[in-house]
Amino acid sequence: KAVWDTYVSEHNLDQLFFTGEVTESTATDNIPLVDAALKQHPDVQAIFAPYDEITKGVVQAVIQNNLQDSVKVYGIDISNADIEVITADGSPWVATSATDPAAVGAAVVRALALSLAGESDETEVQFPAVTITQQFLLDEGVTNVAALREVEPGLQLGDFLTADWLPAVSQ
Repeated sequence: KAVWDTYVSEHNLDQLFFTGEVTESTATDNIPLVDAALKQHPDVQAIFAPYDEITKGVVQAVIQNNLQDSVKVYGIDISNADIEVITADGSPWVATSATDPAAVGAAVVRALALSLAGESDETEVQFPAVTITQQFLLDEGVTNVAALREVEPGLQLGDFLTADWLPAVSQ
C-alpha cells in the first residue's frame, strides 16, 4: 500500500475508489464489488488490481459494463489462466507484473542453501518482477507460462542468489 500511495502521489493520479476482497471465490466475488464501483464512477479510465484473481473479477466487471474499450486493467501475477484472459479478444487487461513461481521457488532454495553454508546473512530477499503486456503476449504468440519463460528472460532467475557450488537449475 505504501508503494501504491507514493506512486499515486508522485504521478498526481486521482484514486476514485478502492474495493476488493480475497475470499474462497475471489474472482467471482469481486465482480459485483467492481460493478458497483464502476456504476458510481463511470469516468474511471484504469483499474489496478494487486492480485490476479481480483484482476479476473475486475476484467469480468469491466466487460459486463461494456467498458472494455475505455477502461484499462492492470494486474499482478501470471498463470496459464491469466494469459488466456489477457490475450482474449477485446480483453481490457493490458499489463501485469509478475515473477515466475518456479524460478522464485528455485531461488528460495538457493538462498536457503547459501544461508546454511554461511555464505549469506540475508534475512529478506526481493525478487525482481517483469511487466508483461498484452501486446507482448500477442506479438510473441504466448499461450502459457512455459512459452512465456522462453521469450521473457527476465523471468529466469538462474543468476540470482547463486554460487559456483550450486548446480544450475532449469525450469
